[in-house]
Amino acid sequence: MCIQTKLLEVHHLHKSYEKDGMPVKALNGISFDVFSGEFLGIMGASGSGKTTLLNCIATILKPTSGQILLSGTPAVSPESRLMDIAGLLGIQDVLLKFPAQMSGGQKQRVAAARCLITEPEIILADEPTGALDTRSSRQLMEKLQEVNQKRRATILMVTHNPSAASFCSRILFIQDGTVFHELRRRQEETQDGFYQRILNVMAQMGGGSANVL
Repeated sequence: MCIQTKLLEVHHLHKSYEKDGMPVKALNGISFDVFSGEFLGIMGASGSGKTTLLNCIATILKPTSGQILLSGTPAVSPESRLMDIAGLLGIQDVLLKFPAQMSGGQKQRVAAARCLITEPEIILADEPTGALDTRSSRQLMEKLQEVNQKRRATILMVTHNPSAASFCSRILFIQDGTVFHELRRRQEETQDGFYQRILNVMAQMGGGSANVL
């Protein structure tokens, strides 16, 4: 039996804040583990707490209560991979430009390249395909999948896109700040088959893919 190693542990995480003088609970005791080498997707309706969750894990936000435990070692940054990644994402012609000289999609692809070039042990991705066209989105997701499968990098990705989510090995659907449903890709399941199961869960959550952000 293969024993999975926990890379990230989230225990009873709560996050509350005030909006217009009223308390808002973004996270409501959510708990889950991320295992070394897996590609985990986070999906949920707008306001479900998924981006707040990612920001807490990334230490951008401080949780109201609960624990986030991370183990691992830093990655080395090999500059020799720059042109390979730039070519994959189609950003060779913007490497010497300032951000103000780039389009929104170019900025997002540069951010993705900056993340990938370090060969990190864990990647936190918030809507990585949000500003990309269909072709660029698929290229980026294929690269993330390659990093996950060949280099065993762990990926935690928030996405509204069921096509992007179909590249994951496991998906957590969150609602009202806690886990609503979990979906695992079966061993022999095709990507299209997993995509259809993702759509089914999204429909159960109310409103289909247009309302799952």
